Amino acid sequence: MEMVSHLILRGGIYESLYLRGRDTSLHMGEFSTLSYMESALVDLYSEILSFLAHSMSFLEKATVRRAACAIFHPDAFEAYGSKLQALERRAEFSVSNCESHLAQLGRDDLKTQLRNTEEIVNAPVIRTDLRVAHLWQMAEARERCNILQWISTIHYETDHCNARKGRLEGTGDWLLARTQYLEWRDSPTS
Repeated sequence: MEMVSHLILRGGIYESLYLRGRDTSLHMGEFSTLSYMESALVDLYSEILSFLAHSMSFLEKATVRRAACAIFHPDAFEAYGSKLQALERRAEFSVSNCESHLAQLGRDDLKTQLRNTEEIVNAPVIRTDLRVAHLWQMAEARERCNILQWISTIHYETDHCNARKGRLEGTGDWLLARTQYLEWRDSPTS
């Protein structure tokens, strides 16, 4: 009877931990794991009820009849014990499967959270990289201007500004739109 009480209590704990309040919209892997556990517990409870019914029947007999049954059928209760132990192992196996599956779901949730966090962190980093690249280009342009001013005494900036003022809209755009020019401009050696 102690074993039966122990099994009923453990079954109740398994039910409360894994079966009660579960969302039925969970994906099939967990659903089949939970179904297997439910089936294992139902089989265990069914065998417990069968054992209890047999025990009640046995205890209702007169003392002499009980003694005779115990002498002529000594294995009657042992068969129940063996079957209950096998069903207990099946229930424990199903609990182990549920734990593994829930741990996997937890890892999947953690991976999703990690990806989301990575996206949140990477967005400002990418923006910062773009800003640094822009600042670098501006610094290089200033440095080129300083070098050109140092090398030449010709005031090319003033000449360039004057020439640019006289430029008509659209002049030279055909050249700047050519594929060969665009490829050259975008290449690292230009």
